[in-house]
Amino acid sequence: MIGLKKKKKKQAAEAAQPVGGGGGGGGGGGGGGSTPDEGKTDTGKIGGLLNVGSKRGGGGRSKRVPAVVLRLQKDIAELDGGDTTQVTFPDEANLKVMNCSISPKDGYWAGATYNFTISVPDDYPHKAPHCMLKEKIYHPNIDLEGNVCLNILRADWKPVLDINAVIYGLIFLLAMPNGDDPLNHDAAKHFRENATSFKESVSGSLRGSSVRFGGKTVSGFPRLL
Repeated sequence: MIGLKKKKKKQAAEAAQPVGGGGGGGGGGGGGGSTPDEGKTDTGKIGGLLNVGSKRGGGGRSKRVPAVVLRLQKDIAELDGGDTTQVTFPDEANLKVMNCSISPKDGYWAGATYNFTISVPDDYPHKAPHCMLKEKIYHPNIDLEGNVCLNILRADWKPVLDINAVIYGLIFLLAMPNGDDPLNHDAAKHFRENATSFKESVSGSLRGSSVRFGGKTVSGFPRLL
């Protein structure tokens, strides 16, 4: 398990505003929580991950390490800190797929734990990673299928950004939902029109209850509290 690094947090949080459109867009944050507090550093065991792709092949010749792996090794070496988030690798031989578990301490979803899958394309960092949420959530910027709406995952992605920036963006989504540029339009309308009712609906969803709004009922939320 590897934690996050506080370094670059301000830059990433400024860039990682939730937005509308399938899978990403542009926009700012709006009400509903504060950025989760960061805890002590947890360096984790990263030695094995940093050696992925460095083994020698037949005849004693070194295998060529793909550029995406070299970049990910650098990103992984910089993951550090933060007791609200943990990153794990289902297959330590494949750095391009990782699980990111976030447990917000503040905001509408405080106390719950959400698990994101981050998949990195072969042409990373020239193209952004893809993120999906495993659990069902009632959120303006994450739809009921788990698609994540974050501008740095699409229009505002730049090669200078890294996995840390993506993770900070996910943390930001759970702290500062944005109802103006939504992915889940019903949840965004609910959030804009009645924040108190929206909070009650989120609290109920975290206990496995259905959410009712605008004549619609959404069920199937996992019990997370």
